[in-house]
Amino acid sequence: MRSYKRKLGARAYRNYAPETLDKAVNLVLTKKMTLRAASERFNIHRNTLWNKAKEIKRSTTSNSETVKPKRQHGGQPIFTKEEEDTFVAHSIAMASYGFPMTLLDLRCVVKSYLDRTGRKVPVFGNGNFPGREWAMSFMKRHKYVLSERVAKNITYARAATDTEVIDSYFEHLEKELEGIPPEKIWNYDETNVQDDPGSKKVLVRRGAKYPEWIQNCSKACTLIMVCGNAAGQLSPLYVN
Repeated sequence: MRSYKRKLGARAYRNYAPETLDKAVNLVLTKKMTLRAASERFNIHRNTLWNKAKEIKRSTTSNSETVKPKRQHGGQPIFTKEEEDTFVAHSIAMASYGFPMTLLDLRCVVKSYLDRTGRKVPVFGNGNFPGREWAMSFMKRHKYVLSERVAKNITYARAATDTEVIDSYFEHLEKELEGIPPEKIWNYDETNVQDDPGSKKVLVRRGAKYPEWIQNCSKACTLIMVCGNAAGQLSPLYVN
C-alpha cells in the first residue's frame, strides 16, 4: 500500500485546536469580530470559519433540516460504515467457524457483494474486483478489530474434539490409574518440526491466540517422540 507523505509547503489541514476554532466562530457569530479579523487573529482560513458558522446557524434555526455529514479530507470511502462493519463481522464469523479468510478472499467477497447489488465501482476496474491496496486500507481502518495472522492448520478430526470429550477422557483415566505404581505409568509426547506447513495469513479478531484453519492436509513435518514414566525415567528418543 502506498504511504502518502505531505509535501513541504503544502496546505496544512486542521492546524489548530478545536477549542481555538470554537472560540473564533463564537466571536464571529456574536459579531464581536469580523470574519477576516478572526481569520487573521487565530490563523484559521476564513472559509473554514464561514462553513462552521453556517453549520451552527443551520442546526439552531431548523431542527427538522437534515445536516449533511462532513466529508473527510482526501479520497472518499467506497462503502458506508454499515457495509464495512458487515465485512468485518463476516470475516470474524468465518474465523470462528474454522475457515478464516485471506485478503484475497475478502476481495472476492466484496466483488460478489457488488455484483449481487448491481453496483459498479470505477476505481475497481471493469471486473469490479478490489485491489490489494483497498484491502490493506480496509485492514488499516479496522486495525482495532481485525488483524492478519498466520493460521495453524488442523484436521477435521482434531477440530471436532470439544471440552466434553477431553473432560470425559481424564475422568476415565483417573479411575484406570488407581493403585498403579509411578514406574508403571508411561506417557509420550510428540513434537512436529514443520518444514512445509503451507500456512497463510488470514483475517481474525484482534487478540485471537490460536488462529486455526480446518483442512484435510494439515502439515508436512519431522516427528520427534519423547517417552517417560511418572518416576522420571526416559526411554530413547525417537525421530521419524
